[in-house]
Amino acid sequence: MSSKPHVWQPEQAAAIEARHDEAIVVAGAGSGKTGVLSECVAQSAVNDGLAPDSILAITFTRKAAAEMRRRIRRRSLELLRDRDGLAALPQIPDKEPEISTIDSFCQAMVRRNSLELGIDPRFEVVDDSDPDLTEAAWSGALALVGDAIGQELLRYLAKYDDNPRAPLEKNIRSVYGRLRTGGMEHPVLDLPDEAVLEAEVVSALAESRALALRFVAESAGWRPLKTLDAAREKAERIASLSDADYAEAPAEFYPRPGKTAELADSDTRIELNEALGRLESARVDLMALPDMKITAALLTAYSESMQQVKAVSGQLDFQDLALLSLRLLENRKAAYSGDGDWRPPAAQFERVFVDEAQHCVGGLSHVALYHSP
Repeated sequence: MSSKPHVWQPEQAAAIEARHDEAIVVAGAGSGKTGVLSECVAQSAVNDGLAPDSILAITFTRKAAAEMRRRIRRRSLELLRDRDGLAALPQIPDKEPEISTIDSFCQAMVRRNSLELGIDPRFEVVDDSDPDLTEAAWSGALALVGDAIGQELLRYLAKYDDNPRAPLEKNIRSVYGRLRTGGMEHPVLDLPDEAVLEAEVVSALAESRALALRFVAESAGWRPLKTLDAAREKAERIASLSDADYAEAPAEFYPRPGKTAELADSDTRIELNEALGRLESARVDLMALPDMKITAALLTAYSESMQQVKAVSGQLDFQDLALLSLRLLENRKAAYSGDGDWRPPAAQFERVFVDEAQHCVGGLSHVALYHSP
């Protein structure tokens, strides 16, 4: 006996039909996303000729995975009953689609391939925000950097001690987390090249001096006026600066000239103001570089210290699971030279569905992509 057929809105029906192709479905809260995704999985398993266990559906919380599993199982049994003309729902089949959170899925992959990854398969999964873990990692990072640069670290830390709104440890942890979420297994900061910054400062200063000289010559015949005299004197000071005096250059040159016609109409004033802006930008970056180097060193040390702390305790965090899965898949793909499917047997899915895909960023998105056919 067939049940009453499901009635889908046109947009929902179109999303269900799109299960045969690569597609992204964008919908608001309460629009039936979970129901549509469950229908896609169930139809794929029952009516599309795919082996049920060749279908993967990923979500991001255990509660959502349990609800999705319940819906997909129920809908699959209804479709089997209707397809085969049964009077009642059949027994649950031996093989079903795999429904999992991304964390559980990656954890299983890492455990299955732990020897290839060089880790103990008995690892414990922890949260990288655990206070005991972060405190130990931060202490280790300070020790590593302190051994390397000594008093420079104390000077650097003193700046943050005076600024309670910018806690250094929190900032380092935040950058560490964002970079790992983006797919960087061992986070590092890319620093600007010091020689390039120095060249930019010298170039911008030279340009500023030349424009200042032009302004002095241009303004020589202007009417006597306090504002114009002050502008000329400022330009003379700029023109007299040596390369070593770059820090004394003003950051701007009359960006708002007011109603003084000579200044307002001067193209040289505009060019000089722009050149000083470029000089200021390069100067700020150059002067900040020593602190940027220490920040980068602390980030690298925090990453190393965190890995050491977890290794001693036989622990991995959730980002480790995603990044190790990604490393495994990338290594397998790089090493494969045949014509068939390079993916590990347990990862050879014919169809992959991702719920709440906005959370699937960085390394997680690549893990999902590699499992797609």
